[in-house]
Parts: sequence; C-alpha cells; structure tokens
Amino acid sequence: MDDRAEASDPSRVMAAREVDGRLAAMGRAVGVLLGEWEGVERKLAELSELNEGRIKRAQSAGKTFSPFEAEAVLDEVRWKLTLDSAKGYGDAARDFACWWVDAAVAAWRSAALGTPLTHADWAAVTPRTVPFEEEVTPPSRHDDDDEQADRFLELDVLVSPDTGEPEGRRLWGDLWVEHRMPALPAAEEADRLLARTPEPSASRLKNAFAAVAESATARNRIDELEEKEGPWAPAEIAEYDRLDALFDELTHRLAEYARVLTEAVPQVRAANT
Repeated sequence: MDDRAEASDPSRVMAAREVDGRLAAMGRAVGVLLGEWEGVERKLAELSELNEGRIKRAQSAGKTFSPFEAEAVLDEVRWKLTLDSAKGYGDAARDFACWWVDAAVAAWRSAALGTPLTHADWAAVTPRTVPFEEEVTPPSRHDDDDEQADRFLELDVLVSPDTGEPEGRRLWGDLWVEHRMPALPAAEEADRLLARTPEPSASRLKNAFAAVAESATARNRIDELEEKEGPWAPAEIAEYDRLDALFDELTHRLAEYARVLTEAVPQVRAANT
C-alpha cells in the first residue's frame, strides 16, 4: 500500500485484507507494550523489596536507618524513575488497547453490515499522532482556559478544531473521561452484530465484553467507597481491594476483547458475504 495515497485520501475505503492485516499488527503492538509494562512492574516490585530489605537489615543490626545515605537515595531515585516508567507504559498500553478495540469494533460492524471502513475512521484515535493535520490539531497552549487545555492534553492527544473537544472524549464520551476506555456497542447494536456472528465467536465475544464491563463498573463502586465519610468496615476494605484489582485488569481485558474481535472479523465477513 502507498502510504502517500492513504495520507492524501483519508476517505479511501479499506480492503478486507488490509483491515485484517492492520488489526493483527495492532495486536502485536499491544502485546509488545503489555509485555514491557509487565517487565517494568516486576522491576518496580524488586526495587520496593530492596528498599524494604535495607531498612529491615538496619533494624536487625540495631542501627538507625538513614534515608540520606547514598545507597538509600539511589534506591529511592531508581524506584521513582521506575514508577514513572510503569505509569507511562501503563498509559501507553491502555491508549493502544483502546485504539485496537475501536478499530476492531469498526471492522466487526463493517464485516457484519457491509458498512465501509475508511482510513479516516481508522486513524481518528491513533495514540499520540496527528493523522490528518486539517482534521485534528493539538490544543493551543494559549487558550483562554489554560486549565481546560491542560486537562485535554492529559486525557487526549488529539483535539478537533471544529468542536474544541479531545477526539477520545468526542468519540467515546464519559467512558473515556471516567474510565479511559472507548465506547463499546450499545445493547441493541451488539445484539444485531452478534446475530450476524457465527459460533463460537459470538459466545467468545459475549464473554470478553462481559469481562470488560465487569472491570469498568468496578470503578463506579470504588468511587462510591472513596466518597464515604468516616471509617471503613473491614468488609468495605476487602471490597475496595477486590474492586481495585479488578479495575487494574481493564487494559488486559480490553486487549482480550480486541483480540477476540480481530479473530472473529474474517469469520463474520465470510458469513455475511
């Protein structure tokens, strides 16, 4: 494919083989980011254990632990750098997984209903790039509302010059703002698409969707608990820990949903051609 043709004609409809190839490539890219993120998380845990071990050894020897010793400061610096890296990888993995989900849902819809899929549709929420300068541009640092501009930069990289809204929020609404996830097919549309999806793919999609919904809704209950005044009961502490771990799985569950969709698209296309 000629990349120049794609850039000059974002309305060009994508061929089936191109769609399948790009979805597969996105899956490989998400796998790379998830793997590197998990590696950084393991390193963070190792450094935390190292810091704790240094304190315990000092206490066992009857010595006063000083956080200003060179080794202790080095441990703290390395831990902070790794923490920042883990957050960066986590955000990047989530953004890429959201892009993959968005593209895979569009491909599913196209395969099931015959609606065209264009390069503009595909690139609308590409992480950290501006696919078509005339359509989406970074927010100005000289906006009247600097606080809002900063928030837009935090939530999204691309901002529509027509609406002034971040592309993610414009396309995905509150789901992106509250959960940093893309909008998924509503119940009526999902039923329509699933009816055109052969088994066992349809059942796998239902299960993957349910897993994403479970993680996303955990955030709502977490917010309720955090807003509660007064001490928490032991049961509430246990519930919070369980829900927090569940919400932490959202990126992986989004990636799994996109993977199941990617595998299903060729089957859906064949069944509806």
